[in-house]
Amino acid sequence: PGSTYHDPYTGREVRSGTAVDVVTTGAVSADVRGSFREFAMFLQDDVPITHIGRSSGSAINLRAERLEDRGGDPARLFSSQDHGDPATPLLEAYLGDPVVVRLLVGATNDVHTFHLDGHQFRAEPFSATSEPVSTVHVGISERYDLSIERAGGVAGMPGDYLYYNGRALKLAEGSWGIFRVHDAESRTTLRKLPGRESVPAAAPAVCPAAAPQKRFAVSAIEVPLPMLGGAAGRVYALRDDVTALRSGARAPEPLVLRVGVGDCVAVELTNELGSDSASFHADMLATDPRTSGGVTAGYNATQTVAPGATRTFTYYAHPAIGETVALVRDWGSVAKNPRLGLYGAIVVGPAGARYSDPRSGEDVGARSSWSVDVHPPTGMPYRDFALFLQEEDATIGTHRMPYTEQVEGVVGLNYRAAPLRDQGMTGDGEGAALVRSRGVPSTPLLEAIAGDAVRIHVLLPWAEQAHVFSIEGHRWPFEPGRAGGDLLSAVQVGGLEAVTLRLEGGAGNGLGLSGDFLYGDHRLPYRDAGLWGLFRVHVPCASGAPRPLMPGANCDATIPVAAGVALAVVLALGGGAAAAIALARRRRRRVR
Repeated sequence: PGSTYHDPYTGREVRSGTAVDVVTTGAVSADVRGSFREFAMFLQDDVPITHIGRSSGSAINLRAERLEDRGGDPARLFSSQDHGDPATPLLEAYLGDPVVVRLLVGATNDVHTFHLDGHQFRAEPFSATSEPVSTVHVGISERYDLSIERAGGVAGMPGDYLYYNGRALKLAEGSWGIFRVHDAESRTTLRKLPGRESVPAAAPAVCPAAAPQKRFAVSAIEVPLPMLGGAAGRVYALRDDVTALRSGARAPEPLVLRVGVGDCVAVELTNELGSDSASFHADMLATDPRTSGGVTAGYNATQTVAPGATRTFTYYAHPAIGETVALVRDWGSVAKNPRLGLYGAIVVGPAGARYSDPRSGEDVGARSSWSVDVHPPTGMPYRDFALFLQEEDATIGTHRMPYTEQVEGVVGLNYRAAPLRDQGMTGDGEGAALVRSRGVPSTPLLEAIAGDAVRIHVLLPWAEQAHVFSIEGHRWPFEPGRAGGDLLSAVQVGGLEAVTLRLEGGAGNGLGLSGDFLYGDHRLPYRDAGLWGLFRVHVPCASGAPRPLMPGANCDATIPVAAGVALAVVLALGGGAAAAIALARRRRRRVR
């Protein structure tokens, strides 16, 4: 109440505008109080003049900047020095300014995602316990407020940051733009916000001097990938693993690095692709966009690594963000390389945590692995898994005729897929056949012991569609740490989103259930195409089970849950027939 709206450059009061300064003393979210910069962003599709292939086209605020029209070096497509600023809205703020993006999708046909580099916002703007994210999905006629506490992010760095549609083809069609964060010395006609006339100085460095150092030597290489039918893909790999990957002694998997809150992370990237530049761009970590953002955006300096060269990227696992998962992607050729597998993640765990191999117990803190056991200095240990879903079908599920029933293009789950036709499963009854399973599928097998704490990170580095990730017979909180919040058994995710699921009650849903549970994409065409796997929950000390999380596990321990109660509960959770089959297949367990 009582707010006034002003032109950001003249200060004149206005009644309309997609970019205004809102002068107020009120609160707009849990993080923003007082005057702020406001930007209205309309995501659009069904734009024939920008469409690529079978995609419907796209635009932001009736503007687009197609990558094909900019041309030239793929590593410099987003450079304003080479091509000028894009036609899409230029968002501007001073370092430290509060910013609110009013994201809107009109009467369109597609589900979109919106991503902002170098900044975070709460998934629930009015909840102080809501975890920060950098990407959201929005569907037909939906709206969303991105409430950003300070321009320049937690790193406190000026520079040019990209915003863009997280769907791969929408980015290529021109749905991207620049968020320009000025320091006090910038030459601009942008007015200062009331009460913020003094612009804070940029942080002297990304990492505090006393921050623990984590260094990783990483290479971008070419290796055959199963999801490409054995054709050459492109992956990040620790330099110590390159020889084994090229010889076939080690199976390729997405790079997953582990660090703790408060760590300073240095990634020394060597480009061994032989052609094309490469880079290392990580979300949800503090960095300087002018030197380590991994994207040659706007007027920032070159961020990419030429073939045969090496460059170090520096990040800080900032305590203001806390434990999170950072999606890593290449921007040396963003329209090609991530599709071929050049992506990964940095998982930020508790400060000072130790990471061990689930089978051998060996310390793996300096290695890359999608599956580890995490041992915090205080608190309970937990199993930690990272799953990467990839696809490129722009039309399935849309209004385009004729309707398609089969997913087109590359489909991958950690570089693999388990299509039902390859499992010998066709026709009716596929759900039951899946859970009965004709052997373990090639996709990642998640393993835990009943009662183990479990976290599962789900990331979509290359996607055109909205997906629904689910785990039969298990639930997780919508907002961890908020008492009384909703529990979910499925979650929607779109391109560039990264979510962390903390299983309520741990493996076996807190009931001591064991057996094989189906996980994966609940959109049936994508499940049929191979985006599914098994979550195997063992009874304690069973043959073939991973090592116990806690030393000195008692193999004679009993599980005080009656079988009949367990069956009733798992069916009530919505698992249906598939969950009942999983329960029927559970291993024998002792009941007190």
